[in-house]
Amino acid sequence: MSGYGFGVWLVPKDRNIEKHMLHTPHITIMCNMETEEEARALFLDINRKMGKEFTLRIIGKCILFQGGYEGGDPLKAVGYYCESRDWNELEEVCLKYNGDFSKQPHISQSYSMTKLCLYLRDIKDRDVECELKVVDIRGLFPAKWKILG
Repeated sequence: MSGYGFGVWLVPKDRNIEKHMLHTPHITIMCNMETEEEARALFLDINRKMGKEFTLRIIGKCILFQGGYEGGDPLKAVGYYCESRDWNELEEVCLKYNGDFSKQPHISQSYSMTKLCLYLRDIKDRDVECELKVVDIRGLFPAKWKILG
């Protein structure tokens, strides 16, 4: 599987976050799922138990992520950690699904095949309203990743 398979994201409603990003801003809940059907089942499970609207706090200190997915991290990334009161409950819902749960919620500012093309840009801490989405994140070009619904 190329890229990160299928998954479920939280997508910020605040479009100002996109100003410096070449991809759809997102906080990954689960990735590296093999099929769209599995991702849709997880989406429905989360939506039924917790709803599809969430608030997270973005911590504005930009950092280099060091590859946190068991299924592998083909891309290097920089971005921001997030805080969520719901993350433990989201993890419990994800346990029965195959894929990689994001242990530490984060939002990537930029991706690259090498660290040399990445730069750290701090922002102000802020709360963001997000919406649950099913995504196709196959491939190594983040600008081509698609929200499926």
